[in-house]
Formats: sequence, structure tokens, C-alpha cells
Amino acid sequence: MKNKKLIIIIIAVMVLTTSVVFAGTIPRALYDHKNTTSSLKYLGRGRHTLEAQAVNSSGTAYAMKVIKLWPDKAVASVYVSGNKKATDTFEAQDKTDDGVNQSYYIKWEPVGFGKAYISIYD
Repeated sequence: MKNKKLIIIIIAVMVLTTSVVFAGTIPRALYDHKNTTSSLKYLGRGRHTLEAQAVNSSGTAYAMKVIKLWPDKAVASVYVSGNKKATDTFEAQDKTDDGVNQSYYIKWEPVGFGKAYISIYD
């Protein structure tokens, strides 16, 4: 019985730790002229960094804040070209005015067939 409780506690700690680690990030992924946006993500409150690295091309990466009933707002942006990397920081909100978790996503606007690795992290 003690072993069963111990296993449950260990699993609970692992789940909570994993949730906290990934709460403030949109993992690095390759974006191109077909794959231009990430899925929506709750980042939590605080300073976050948008990072983009071009892959022999150019374009602009944006950290987008979802705005209900209005166009979404770019809260950070970087232009990258060649194989260069660039970053921009922004302050994320944890809640909307309605008290709902605030969502963000990555948007990529390539020049032509431009590609880039882009992420948001805290």
C-alpha cells in the first residue's frame, strides 16, 4: 500500500513539473510558406522571448496575442535573413479582460519561399 501511494505521488510530481516547464514556451519549429502559424498557446504572465533563425532565406516572425472579436495583435517581431538569428522580448499577460487564459501564437511572413526556425520561450 505504501508503494502504491509513493508511485502516485511521484507521478503527480512529474506531471506538475512537466506542465510548469512547458507552460511558457512554443517549441522551436520550422516555418515556411505553407506552415505559417503555430497552434494557440497559454504562455503565462511575464517576459518572453521570440527567437527566429532564417534558413538561407528571409522573412518576419511575429509573436501574436489573440484578441477576442478584434484582429490579433503583434506583441513582438523580428526580421531575419540569410542564416542569421534575431530575438525580441515582450511582456505576456496571463488573463484576458474577461478573466480567461490569454493565448499567443507564432506567425511567419516569409519573403517568397522563406523558411525559419522560430520559438517563444521564457
